[in-house]
Amino acid sequence: KAAFASGFYDLLGNVSEWLESMDRDESEEVRHIGGHVQDRLDAIFKVPVRSAPRSARNRVTGFRVVVAGD
Repeated sequence: KAAFASGFYDLLGNVSEWLESMDRDESEEVRHIGGHVQDRLDAIFKVPVRSAPRSARNRVTGFRVVVAGD
């Protein structure tokens, strides 16, 4: 599979993924990327980067586990 123009692979799924931020200890806002189940189809293919309050909780933002293959 080829990467998106942004360099990310396969972010079209059921939840958008949290991103680690360089200023994670100083900011009340956190970022997440990728389409989630409640996005419209045209929004998913733009691979949106969104912001949310650090304390926000919902069912459409999560994390992705990556394991290197053999």
